[in-house]
Amino acid sequence: MPETTDTAPARTGYAPVNGLKLYYEIHGEGQPLVLLHGAFSAIGTSFQHVLPGLSKTRQVIGLEMQAHGSHSRH
Repeated sequence: MPETTDTAPARTGYAPVNGLKLYYEIHGEGQPLVLLHGAFSAIGTSFQHVLPGLSKTRQVIGLEMQAHGSHSRH
């Protein structure tokens, strides 16, 4: 099955949380849905296949834990 991707770019940034910079992505519009990835993964590795479908009807907010994913150096 071919991979699907978001058509609109994600809004991204870093939220200050207890002295840390927490990376986040926001996809879509609508009622908020927060996604938290598991250990040894990140937003993309955990949710890349379900994110496009979920963000069609919801505002999906993905949070990346400290020292995970491609944004681990911030």
